[in-house]
Amino acid sequence: MKPIIPLLALGLVSLSESYTPVSRGCEERSCYPATGNLLIGRQDKLEATSTCGLERRERYCILSHLEYSRRDQKCFWCDSTDQGVEQNPQTSHRIENLVYRMEPPDAEPARQYRTWWQAQNGVENVTIQLDLEAEFHVTHLIITFKTFRPAAMYIEKSYDWGQTWKIHRYFAYDCARSFPGIYEGAPRYLNETVCQRRYSRLTPTTFGSVIYRVLPPNINIHSPGFNPYSKEVQDLLKTTNLRIHMTKLHTLGDENLETERLDIKEKYYYSIYDMTVRGSCSCYGHAERCLPEKVEHEAIMGMVHGKCDCTHNTKGNNCEYCLDDYNDVPWQPATGKKKNECKKCNCNDHASSCYFNQYVYAATGNVSGGVCNNCSHNTDGIHCEYCKEGFFQVPELELNDPNICEQCDCEPDGTIDGGLCDGRTDPEEGLLAGQCHCKTNVGGERCDRCMNGFWNFTLDNPDGCQECKCMLEGIVSNDGCDQVTGDCTCKRFVVGRDCDQCMPQHYGLSMDDPNGCKACDCDIGGSYDNNCDVMTGQCKCRPNIGGRRCDTVDDGYYSGGLDFLLFEGELAFGSQNPPTKVIRKEPSSRPEDNTWTGFGYMQVYEGSTLTFDVPAIFKDLDYDLVVRYQQQPNHPNPWDNAKIELIRIDGAPDPNGKCNETNDGPTQFSMPNNQRHTIVGNPVCLEEGQRYQIKLTFDQYDPNTPDPKSNILIDSIALIPRTESLEIFEGSPMAEQKREEYENYRCRDLFLAVPTPEIPEECRALLNSISYYTFEGGYNKPCECDNTGSESTLCDKYTGRCPCKKNVVGRRCDRCAPGTFGFGASGCQPCNCHNVGSLDPFCRETDGQCNCAEKAYGRRCNECQPGFWNFPNCQPCQCNGHADICEAQTGQCINCRDATDGPECGVCLEGYYGDPTLEANIPCRECPCPNTKASGHSFAERCFLDTTNNEPVCECDLGYSGARCDVCSDNYYGNPEIPGGSCVSCNCSENWNFQDTGNCDSSSGQCLKCLFNTEGDHCEYCQAGFFGDAVQGQCEACICNILGTDPNRFDCDRFTGECHCLPNVEGRECDRCRENHWKLASGEGCEHCDCDFVGSTSETCNVFDGQCACKPGFGGRRCDQCEENYWGDPRVECYDCNCNPQGSQSFQCDHQTGKCVCLEGIGGEKCDECARGFVQEMALTSDHPVLDRKIPFTDLPRCVECGECFTNWDRILLGLQNQTRDQVQRAEQVKITGVTGAYTRDFVDMEDTLREVKGILTSASVSNDELIGVQADIDRINVALQGTNQNMEELDNNLSNLQQSILQGSSSLDFLRKEADTLKLNAQDMKEQITSLQEANVEGALNLTRQAKRRSDEAAVQVRGIETEGGLLANSEKQRKATETLMNTSKDQFTSTQEQNQQKLNDILVQIDNLEAKIPDLNRQICDGDTGADQPCDTLCGGAGCGKCGGISCLNGALSKAEEAVSSAKAADEVFSEKDREAERVLRDITKTHQNALGAVQEAQRAFDLANEAKNRSVGETTRVDSLVDSINVYTSGDKASPEDVQKLADECLAAEMDLDSSEISGLAQEINSAIDSVTNVDQILAETADDLNRAQELQRRADFTKQNAEEQLKHAEEVTNFLSQAVEAQNMADISIQSAQEDIDSARKDLSQIASGMDEAIRSVDQSLMDVQDLARRQQSLQTSFIRNAKRVNASRDAATKAKNQASEDNTELYNLNLEFKNVSGSLDAKTNSIGSAKDLAVDLQRRASELATSASNKLTNIQDVEKEFEETERRLQELSSELMALNCEMNIHLQVIEDKSNYYRTCSPPSTWSPSATCVCRPGALEPSCNSRRAIYER
Repeated sequence: MKPIIPLLALGLVSLSESYTPVSRGCEERSCYPATGNLLIGRQDKLEATSTCGLERRERYCILSHLEYSRRDQKCFWCDSTDQGVEQNPQTSHRIENLVYRMEPPDAEPARQYRTWWQAQNGVENVTIQLDLEAEFHVTHLIITFKTFRPAAMYIEKSYDWGQTWKIHRYFAYDCARSFPGIYEGAPRYLNETVCQRRYSRLTPTTFGSVIYRVLPPNINIHSPGFNPYSKEVQDLLKTTNLRIHMTKLHTLGDENLETERLDIKEKYYYSIYDMTVRGSCSCYGHAERCLPEKVEHEAIMGMVHGKCDCTHNTKGNNCEYCLDDYNDVPWQPATGKKKNECKKCNCNDHASSCYFNQYVYAATGNVSGGVCNNCSHNTDGIHCEYCKEGFFQVPELELNDPNICEQCDCEPDGTIDGGLCDGRTDPEEGLLAGQCHCKTNVGGERCDRCMNGFWNFTLDNPDGCQECKCMLEGIVSNDGCDQVTGDCTCKRFVVGRDCDQCMPQHYGLSMDDPNGCKACDCDIGGSYDNNCDVMTGQCKCRPNIGGRRCDTVDDGYYSGGLDFLLFEGELAFGSQNPPTKVIRKEPSSRPEDNTWTGFGYMQVYEGSTLTFDVPAIFKDLDYDLVVRYQQQPNHPNPWDNAKIELIRIDGAPDPNGKCNETNDGPTQFSMPNNQRHTIVGNPVCLEEGQRYQIKLTFDQYDPNTPDPKSNILIDSIALIPRTESLEIFEGSPMAEQKREEYENYRCRDLFLAVPTPEIPEECRALLNSISYYTFEGGYNKPCECDNTGSESTLCDKYTGRCPCKKNVVGRRCDRCAPGTFGFGASGCQPCNCHNVGSLDPFCRETDGQCNCAEKAYGRRCNECQPGFWNFPNCQPCQCNGHADICEAQTGQCINCRDATDGPECGVCLEGYYGDPTLEANIPCRECPCPNTKASGHSFAERCFLDTTNNEPVCECDLGYSGARCDVCSDNYYGNPEIPGGSCVSCNCSENWNFQDTGNCDSSSGQCLKCLFNTEGDHCEYCQAGFFGDAVQGQCEACICNILGTDPNRFDCDRFTGECHCLPNVEGRECDRCRENHWKLASGEGCEHCDCDFVGSTSETCNVFDGQCACKPGFGGRRCDQCEENYWGDPRVECYDCNCNPQGSQSFQCDHQTGKCVCLEGIGGEKCDECARGFVQEMALTSDHPVLDRKIPFTDLPRCVECGECFTNWDRILLGLQNQTRDQVQRAEQVKITGVTGAYTRDFVDMEDTLREVKGILTSASVSNDELIGVQADIDRINVALQGTNQNMEELDNNLSNLQQSILQGSSSLDFLRKEADTLKLNAQDMKEQITSLQEANVEGALNLTRQAKRRSDEAAVQVRGIETEGGLLANSEKQRKATETLMNTSKDQFTSTQEQNQQKLNDILVQIDNLEAKIPDLNRQICDGDTGADQPCDTLCGGAGCGKCGGISCLNGALSKAEEAVSSAKAADEVFSEKDREAERVLRDITKTHQNALGAVQEAQRAFDLANEAKNRSVGETTRVDSLVDSINVYTSGDKASPEDVQKLADECLAAEMDLDSSEISGLAQEINSAIDSVTNVDQILAETADDLNRAQELQRRADFTKQNAEEQLKHAEEVTNFLSQAVEAQNMADISIQSAQEDIDSARKDLSQIASGMDEAIRSVDQSLMDVQDLARRQQSLQTSFIRNAKRVNASRDAATKAKNQASEDNTELYNLNLEFKNVSGSLDAKTNSIGSAKDLAVDLQRRASELATSASNKLTNIQDVEKEFEETERRLQELSSELMALNCEMNIHLQVIEDKSNYYRTCSPPSTWSPSATCVCRPGALEPSCNSRRAIYER
């Protein structure tokens, strides 16, 4: 095989990098077949090793955040079996689904569904293989995954039909682990196999792509050194087989796919939306298209075929050979502009073959190397290129024709030289064998006819023929015109001699359209006519109508339904006599039950009229008048006689118009009983722009019998355009066809009745057209949706209805629905009027006030009038005359007066006694114990009345006894019998036996029997030898170390238990030395270690022997000597002691002298000889005749005493020596001071001794007890001093607070003064109110005023107490002065404390520096970033104060882990919230059912009440009722009376009674109602008075009653008096009327028995409803169990998230504590600002620095939230970029298609020319491939 030149792939790669090739077809240069997806049409050549559901249906699940469109479903079924594919192809996920993402691919988007291939659950090693039928050049591979992309995969190819394979690219999340040894990164050279991580990440979770480009983008293919013909390039591009191996799944790190658990495996699998293998067939630049392998492949759109359609005279499957007779040049692949075609041997087919001769080729300068063999047919030459002499080449024959050489045969009239022709073909000379020399416009071999595009062949014409002027777009073919007539042959919808115009009502003259032009097809209603723009096809639209066809309404407008001209009956003008009445209807939750429009009906009677205003009409038309109505149950028959009349407001109709002969009525019509609408017989003709009124007159219900009570409900009237008058249905067959469709589908009938059913699709377009035409498009019909009540500003473009909020109605959503109120941003809320207390279910829209019945009260009419309770059976409140109102449900009295209490105000308040019932009438009085509470001299909270003597019995407080609580109880003391006295519990600190008597003195309270080692007046101290809190009973024996405690003060502190330590001893028990001290066992205190600072390592020594820790070379206890066994000065030189071990006590000698410490009897410097007075015992010899002190070196010491003689003489000599020394010293002293001076000290000592003796003798009269007392005083002074020190410290801490308290106290005093003034004014006002209330004679006002006066006096006393000497004000002044004194005396201590604080601040700064050093470690733990002092922010993961923390690549940080946990918790929380909402919905259903059950009971009760009300309203109708009863008796007594007749007559009787409520009321009933109204007004006035009284009580309690309110109260009281008098008269009249009505009530009682029987059925329904409620309750309990279980899971997830958050915040704890400590220190500094002066500036500066550091650290959690928001924003941005990338990719495909089309065009024609696209392509949102509509391409030459 010859070399392969893969320039196709190179061109595509260049194209992908914004390089556009300029291919012009194979004729001019190299050419390449179009690239495309090699998978299209090769579904059968795809196979996968694993596919879900092939053998049986399998379940698989998705992760919640991977599927946004179906959040409510997590698991699905995969059924790829043949049966599953046939039944539901959407559940099949076979491998062929990779080819197209949407199925069916050629269907409309609305009918398509998404497809994908999916592997089996849990299978990791899966392979997809594509086996091509030919060799292709593959440029790149794109795979779009539905699930996570594989954690590891690789791609391999074969170019020898699978005999050998090579891996070209690895992809892995962890390349080193999945594919060890493979280089990671971009390829460094062309054919390097590398591993890349980019396409194996966890994100995105869906629609993630894997892209493999054959030629790496980092390799410059345009560089001079790049060789496109190299074998490595060919091996990369050539492909016959392709495999994708997926080896590892992403399992989120917590799943084991080896487990057998299906719930784990079914969540992890490979799933691919689509795969694109981009490439083309391999033709080496010699073909621009490839042919299908099979015939059936021709119809597959977009399929890339594999067999080259060779050009350039090549052959072979890949155009790798020249044709047999095309060997004039050697074969080469085409490259760029060099097509390198195979050149044909110029043998003119007169030789059977030719061959390439290299020598001939070289001889011609490498131009031609073909040599023909054996020329024939009278030809000759190397190329058989000549005819023999006398012949010429016949033009109509090929050069290979055996008869090629003939004589010339030319038409003389068509030639320029009388019929001569060229004898041969010579391009250089412009000759063509056999060619006649024709005139300019003449053609043909013989020059005997016009050329195409010319006509009228004549001899006189020098050019021979005339030119045709046909427009190619409009003619059937491009052959030109008729050569005789010159007429052009036009296409179907093209006209004109030159075929240059579209037919009328057509547009878009185009070569691609086989008919030439398209029909305008304008909407018959939306456009003014069927004419359109000849270029764009745009029709002429009516106002606010758009679209090319004028078939859509502009946004914000609507056209109006067929019943657009609808007028509500309840809004019409009704007659007054007979009356009309608006009947409001509450809409149902079921739209099909709402059989009316608007908010209800208009009820009309016989003789009533309704007048409807009709605004200006849009168009002159005949309209059918439709009347919509609802019959009443008591008038079920048809309404036979009604009239309609059209009133023209703007004058008579136009005499020249279509309405000039119309009949405006009155026209009679009827309303049948079997429907809810009727069409008036004759239509009404209305003119454009005119206004009208339509008047309906309801003459007679029954034509035979007038009945004034006959009534019917009118809903509305509608003007429906009459079909016959619609011009759009006339004038053309198409219009007639649309009319037939309109009538056949009965589209008009949809708008006759209410509710309007769903409009079928067949009627929708027709109805739109009618509305466009009839109502002038969208003219003057903007949506105008109410911003408050509508959810959108856009309305339905047909009906104009806006999307309303809850309980909002109206086309514009501008009002509340009937039965609702409170129009606002959230819609309207239901009225919920009480079914008994309200007359109807409707309320005022403004405040929701229902229309209450008699004795009903409140917004919902569910309350009784003030003074009554137990709604609806309202009963008077029973309060024994001590309250006016009571609780509405229970009847419990409210605001009892006269110190009463209880449900009926029948008992006295606590602290009062009496019997306030009406029977006893003993008023409640304050308890006298011994005096009242108001006097302040009372010791009992309550008392009770002794009924035997009507005297109070006090229930004394604790500590008091006696009949009037005037005696103290045992263990109490005081004088309660006098005012101001009281009994106080003896305070013995619980250190007594409370059951014992006589524990304390009854007058002073001094404790007499202290227990538990306590003492004191109140047993408040521990005894000597004990300590603790005696008040808490915690006296313990002292524990003091006998060695460290001062024996003179061995008892410990009685409060703290601290012992009195010896000097330098510390510890609570004096059991240890102070730091750097020792020798506790001495019993005299501890000594300082006194370690030498040079020789010791520290100041601390051993607490037992005092040994200091010495440095090397030092020794001694203090480390100021040489080290052990050495002596000398350690600062100079140390010497070895070298003590004789046998003679010395130790190896250590004297540190100063070096003398060793010898054993007894041994002496010498080194203990190496006997001591003085001792000799070495040894045998006497001639060498040692005498014993001496010397110890031989080899002997042991054996020293013995010299004897008694030596000892005596030695003692004498020593004494003499001492005496001599003393005498010498005395002589020296006498020499200096004289004789007396030597004894001065002795004299001084004697004098001191004498004075001491005299002092003892003088004080000999002081007793020992006095001495002990003095010592005790000293101890108490010491204790007091310690307490004083502590108090000083506390005062130090509280100075700033005290100063602030002083300021606040001053402010409070000012406020109290103002308050006192206000109280005085209020007291004056109260006096005036008392007078007013007395004049108003309001009950209880005097008592209330007295209480107000008492409270005002108490407030005045408090103010005077504050201002008097010893009061709060004086005490505050004293406290302030004491504080200032204390501040002055504590100045020095403050200064010392400030210095300590300064030191602490310095320590804090050091700690801050240390904390800054810890920040990099915190960044690593929280943000997973590497930071340092030189680089405070990690470039990827950020850090503290860097504006970011963590991220996608920083998953090991606590922040990322916390965010992941929070995300999971939120997802779980959403799931559980949904469960919670489901539970709430079930609970609402249960509640609703329960309410329905209660409603049934209430309805039954309401029926009972209505019957009772019917009784009451029968007053005044006695005569009529008696007459009716007589008629009934006569009728029923007849022989032919049947039960049915009796029942019918009874129904009429009941109906007559019920009608009285709505139409006719007798005069007597009006008087009764008037009287009742008067009584109601009195109750209302009483209620208002009660409200005023309550307000007065409230104002009295607050002491803030003003004069204006008192005047208003007086005014209301006067009104009460007037109304009461009026009420008496009204009540008298009511009594007379009620007595008259009582007689009629008895006759109505019979009716109640019938209603009671109906109650039984209602009760049974209620019982069934209750059973349903119980069943729902059981379901609720089950659901609650599941909810609780789910809630526990939510809590567990939240705990995990919280734990992660806590881990992230723990790192801030140390800084927080440091900041807190600093704040404490700073607070102390602020308190001492006045005394420490400039130190404040330093503290503020330090605080600022610490606060900045604290703020930086505390913002970490905020940064975490910011990072989370940034992450979400990044995710959103990535989604947007992904969408943009998909859109750009789709547009690139469109450009590729255009390039391919242009390439095909230029390959088949010669420029100049005009090109038009073969298809119109658009990119839909989210699509990778464009959607194209193919058109047939016709090119102009």
